[in-house]
Amino acid sequence: MAGILCAGTSESRFSRNVVLRSRSFGVVLVDEAGGRFEKSRVSGTQKCGVVCTGGTRAVLEGLVVVDGSQGGIWVRGNSKVEVSGCFVSRNHKAGLQVSDTSNPIVNQNTICQGKNGGVVVHGRAKGTFVGNTISHHVQAAIGIMDLGTPTMIGNTLYENNGGGAVMAGESKSVWIGNHVAHNQIVGMGMKEKSTARIYDCQVWGNQGHGILVQADCRVLLESCRVYLNSKVGIICAGSSNLEALNCIVENSGSARTQRVGIQALEKSYLQARNCTVTGHKNGNIVVQQQAFAACLRCFISRSDWAGVVAQGQSKVSVKHCQIRENDSSGLLAFDKAHVVAEGCFFLDSKGVGTVVAGSAHAIFTHNSFSGNQGAGLCGRGHSSLAMKGNRLSLNGSHGLLIDNHCIAVITGNSIFENHAAGVMLDESCQVVASHNFIISGDSKNSSAVVVKGMERGDLRNNALEDLQDQLGLDKAEVALVDNQILSRQEIKELIEKSLKLEIIGPSAPVKHSLVSVITPDGTFALAAPTDAVHNSAAIKRGPRAPSPKTKVTNASK
Repeated sequence: MAGILCAGTSESRFSRNVVLRSRSFGVVLVDEAGGRFEKSRVSGTQKCGVVCTGGTRAVLEGLVVVDGSQGGIWVRGNSKVEVSGCFVSRNHKAGLQVSDTSNPIVNQNTICQGKNGGVVVHGRAKGTFVGNTISHHVQAAIGIMDLGTPTMIGNTLYENNGGGAVMAGESKSVWIGNHVAHNQIVGMGMKEKSTARIYDCQVWGNQGHGILVQADCRVLLESCRVYLNSKVGIICAGSSNLEALNCIVENSGSARTQRVGIQALEKSYLQARNCTVTGHKNGNIVVQQQAFAACLRCFISRSDWAGVVAQGQSKVSVKHCQIRENDSSGLLAFDKAHVVAEGCFFLDSKGVGTVVAGSAHAIFTHNSFSGNQGAGLCGRGHSSLAMKGNRLSLNGSHGLLIDNHCIAVITGNSIFENHAAGVMLDESCQVVASHNFIISGDSKNSSAVVVKGMERGDLRNNALEDLQDQLGLDKAEVALVDNQILSRQEIKELIEKSLKLEIIGPSAPVKHSLVSVITPDGTFALAAPTDAVHNSAAIKRGPRAPSPKTKVTNASK
């Protein structure tokens, strides 16, 4: 039956033995057999090299188990063996298989060059795997399935053709301090209803995604580093739930192979807190289809495209994040995406600080848009946006650009020291602006507000340095009510005062006639203005601003 068989409650010790070309198993431990099996070689067996079953509690140390036709070591039943310092190689099935309700301790082994997978945990097996090196397998280094619940600590998984680790079924695994590198297909993949908690792991240089979460999986990543994988650093899809805490997802060095940092697809849920996501070609955080993403206190920078991308029918919340030095824009929302940004810094983009386009809906409260080479914020297409308490300053173009058919509600914002106009209203946009502080740009002939092609508008109770009409407000339905034309210094003093009070804009709700409510689905309900002013004499029509303290009201007509 086997080269060596130990049964019952025997306590045996085998050392420096050789079992070659057994027609069955090499070593079999059954019942509650104990003892030590060390520094022995098991090679060329027609079945599994070593089998531990029943309630075996032996120690396997320093074994060489190679060329088993049905695997290297199989721990099954209710075994509680310890496998330590073994070399397991060139086996035709799993190098180490753990099944049933067994609970082994597996540490400091080398498991390599298998014709199938490295370690397979299934059934209801547990096990603690510490400091093992698992490499060069045809399939994945580690596969966990069924109801397996192993703990993986400090293992190295590299150069496996089927991936670093694959989790499936309803398995629940814990990963601490593992290195997963240079595997084909994926670094770590989860599917079906598996659950994983992953701490302090490094996943890098894999020829595919770094971490792939699919179906109904639930995954926690904490203090992990994911970098230089050839596709996406972290991707969640299906109805999966992924929470990333204190993680670094980066694409550094000259290769910059990783195309996207974190991507959420389908109906997945992504939550990123205190993460750094930087240096990716096609977006640092990309949320698509019907996925939901919430980013809190993240640092998002140096993408070749946009820092955060929201598209499809996705919903994205970005709060207290710093989004800077991205090539196209800090945040890009289009299609029918819904975005909420609060307390964020959109800084130093080579393009626009934030773009809302297509039919996207966005709400911005108490953000700063500064130092971008283009406009601070741009609303275009058939998008709709609401802004309250934001600062738009020191941008290379307009502070705020609203064009095409965009609908915007702008309340209590400070817009100053931009190169071009503070606010540019263009091409059939519809705008309600109230209680804003707006200063002209630094370029020659710039103005606080420039109106070029607005369809409808309601501008009231704003403090403006000037207002310029380039195409004729008499062609649009525009209400101008109680706007203050003040000097630049006076508006700056008002801005400073509002910042000291930590309030920008009025504390009471602003009533207006153009936009009545933001509906639950994020769209804007419109009503025609009842007090529109056409061809108001108080509107600036040239480069010179009206004198300070001019009050623009309906009475000025």
